[in-house]
Amino acid sequence: MNRWNVTLTNWMKDYFYQNVAGNKKDVSQKTLWTLITWGLIGLWYGPDWSFVLWGIWLGVFYILEKLFLGKLLAVLPRVFGWCLVMLVISVGWLFLALNELTDVWAYFLTLFGAGGRGLMDRRFFTLVMEYYPTIALGILFSVPLLSGVLKRLETGRGGLAIALTRLLEKIYPPICLLASLTYLIGRGW
Repeated sequence: MNRWNVTLTNWMKDYFYQNVAGNKKDVSQKTLWTLITWGLIGLWYGPDWSFVLWGIWLGVFYILEKLFLGKLLAVLPRVFGWCLVMLVISVGWLFLALNELTDVWAYFLTLFGAGGRGLMDRRFFTLVMEYYPTIALGILFSVPLLSGVLKRLETGRGGLAIALTRLLEKIYPPICLLASLTYLIGRGW
């Protein structure tokens, strides 16, 4: 019964990767088959090279995590792992947003300051000043702030703490949605 709800990654691992690379001892062979597997996962999502490259991009970081990055992130504060995931996913979306590999490379270079304009120019500061409320709300609502507050409330002894926790669980998402919509409508979107 458990097999009816298998993820694509688990299916590829169990039925493809284990059959072709599971018994290989050589790290380079395992790395190659891992990249092929992730490339096929990308191909599953779309019949274009950009999807294959997106899958390989994610596969590279999967390999790095298995080799050394996972051990390094285990000793660092969790915020470093969160930032790395956000960076990998955001940069990976470049493969899906831009059709030409040369465009992806040019955008990637510009994103990290090598596109001839430097890392931050006047336009960057103008956009930050214009969208700072959106940036601040995005950062605030993307960190697990509420879950920490709810855990502290649940460890409280009284029924009031439990009732307040349940109330916050119900009203927090609509309040966030309403605040976002209000801000966007006020900006003329």
